[in-house]
Amino acid sequence: MTLPKGDLRGYSHRLNNPIKIWGRFTLDAVPVTDDPQGRGYTVARTAAGRYTVTFDDAAAVLYHASCTVQVALGNVDMHGQVGTFTPGGTGAATLILRSMTGNTETDVAVADYVNFEATLYSEALDA
Repeated sequence: MTLPKGDLRGYSHRLNNPIKIWGRFTLDAVPVTDDPQGRGYTVARTAAGRYTVTFDDAAAVLYHASCTVQVALGNVDMHGQVGTFTPGGTGAATLILRSMTGNTETDVAVADYVNFEATLYSEALDA
């Protein structure tokens, strides 16, 4: 893909390719997020069933995100949901994830995991 000539407004594929971040985490008994796997992010529980993922690098655009819940016992009708993305500089870009039972935010059990993937454009274009 080449750069368009002239007016570049609205054109986001300027230099770098998007990056993809995968991760998974669970809760311990407190509940505090525990056992994070993957790189490029940190995660904190901000309310029952709501988790804030903070990306290590700057992110200007979220192209795609998905969230699933891995339930150990299989007896809970639980699903993952992607919430709001907030662009920002290094350590300031965030993505909200939710673990839901029906339409209620519900914490995962200690042996269960929240899995996610996010495709981001990592260069802050207007910084």
